[in-house]
Amino acid sequence: MSGTTAAVWQTELPGLPPPRRGKVRDVYDLGDRLLLVATDRLSAYDHILRPGIPGKGKILNQLSAFWFERVGDLVPHHLLSTDPARFPPELAPHAELGAGAEVLPLRTQHDGPAAVVPVELLEGVG
Repeated sequence: MSGTTAAVWQTELPGLPPPRRGKVRDVYDLGDRLLLVATDRLSAYDHILRPGIPGKGKILNQLSAFWFERVGDLVPHHLLSTDPARFPPELAPHAELGAGAEVLPLRTQHDGPAAVVPVELLEGVG
């Protein structure tokens, strides 16, 4: 197939600490902030499946950014930026990888101003 790209299975960003790997995100600890990179890994029922889906991480981040933008006036949240141009200078060498797959959030505490609030959405309700 022409025009297709390989799925991003995992990231290794030189100059940053090794990431903690979740089911679909690689998490880099930057101290008071994190760098979350949404990979193209696929997870179902707590299992990581192969192959990955090219572009899935970028779409996942775009959906998250959309909703954070919509609720930003209603509730505080942890999102600082999804734009690599607004990331700290030490992340500039990795901007090409991002191109929509990276998120820069604050590190939060469960009892802080941007505490985790569990929300479940039901399809077809309302």
